[in-house]
Amino acid sequence: MLDYKLARQIAFEYINRIENVKKLNKEEKAQNNFQDFVEVWELETEIELDNGVRIIKLYVCLKENFPRFLPKIYLSENDYNELKYIPHVDQNKFVCTFSPDISRTDTTQPDKIILECLI
Repeated sequence: MLDYKLARQIAFEYINRIENVKKLNKEEKAQNNFQDFVEVWELETEIELDNGVRIIKLYVCLKENFPRFLPKIYLSENDYNELKYIPHVDQNKFVCTFSPDISRTDTTQPDKIILECLI
């Protein structure tokens, strides 16, 4: 039987070694309208733009059944307002990664699932 909580912890510890990441508490999840997710991580990472590198904030949102299903990733409100029209980000700030209809996950590698969605 898959231990979902342990899988989320393994993934968090792995991502925490390579990115600036923190878990949101209940109030922070509510402020960002992410209360439907069992766990939400606020992550700072770099992206390359035409005029150089920029640090952006992403939210990695996990349902109870992660890693069976892909995480949902959202761009922060501030970054969305500043960057707006970038590929694969919709008006709800959702970052399209993989199609959940055709993608399959390897539940033995929750860390790699998150990393693959981020790159």
